[in-house]
Amino acid sequence: MRYLIILLLSLPIVGLSQCCSPGNPVGGSTNMGIVPENTLRTISYYRYSFSDTRYSGSEPVENMMNLKEADFSFFGSTISYGLAEKINVEAELGYFLHKTQYLVDAADKSSTKTTSGLSNIVISVKTQLYKHTTNEVEFTASLGGKIPFSQEYKMEDDIPLPLDIQPSTMAYGLVAQTFLYKGFIKSGWHLFLINRLETNGYNVESYRYGNAYYSSLFAAKSINQNWMGILQLRGEYKQKDNWGEIEMITTGGSQLYIAPQINYTIAQKWNLSVLGDFPIYRYLHGNQLANKYAYSVMLVRDF
Repeated sequence: MRYLIILLLSLPIVGLSQCCSPGNPVGGSTNMGIVPENTLRTISYYRYSFSDTRYSGSEPVENMMNLKEADFSFFGSTISYGLAEKINVEAELGYFLHKTQYLVDAADKSSTKTTSGLSNIVISVKTQLYKHTTNEVEFTASLGGKIPFSQEYKMEDDIPLPLDIQPSTMAYGLVAQTFLYKGFIKSGWHLFLINRLETNGYNVESYRYGNAYYSSLFAAKSINQNWMGILQLRGEYKQKDNWGEIEMITTGGSQLYIAPQINYTIAQKWNLSVLGDFPIYRYLHGNQLANKYAYSVMLVRDF
């Protein structure tokens, strides 16, 4: 059971409601149950995401704008430490290897705008509120602060690059999360429900990215001693951004994703996971470029 918690709940649950919204695109160890006292857990992961279709509401629309495609590559890490029997402290941080927009102008000339850099760091305290071993039920909650590594916009020729490819929100915020587990050991099934809220403040340019809500249901089933199959259904809702008192009408929306995953346990110490992320429904405000697919590779280890 311990290794199931490690492998399943370290996987990404946080996606992006827009193609390249700033901030950490993958959730970290706040997605897990409690780490045992004096135990250190490390998670390393790589995520790639690609977008090439515009949506208005729930329907794809013709791309009449010069933004043709967008993608990003992200490397993240999470460190969790068991401070006490039922209390953990942890940090989520990451680095965008690149966030890129592929543009085509009226003369059909192609160009790109790209950035890289550190994203926000999230420092949280997590506590186990309830656990019943016989009934295989566990409930955990966490609360943390979101801290930008930088409060300055990335520039090109002294001009700020587009907001969608900035690596950080450049603003402080809060992150709250709950985790509910129900096991069915006899049948080999395990269910997890994870809810996460991310709030954002205004940055130095008076821009505020919309608050985001995520809810994920996981079903996991052991294949054999080393292999496990996992299926995630994730819903996302992002409020519209604001620039001062002005609401940005082409931001925010709702999406529903399905994410199959396979996990392999190495020597009962390492967990290697590979997963795909595919949208099955979306409703986006205005006219936005939407995620087409993403994939992640992750390695988890307890010390």
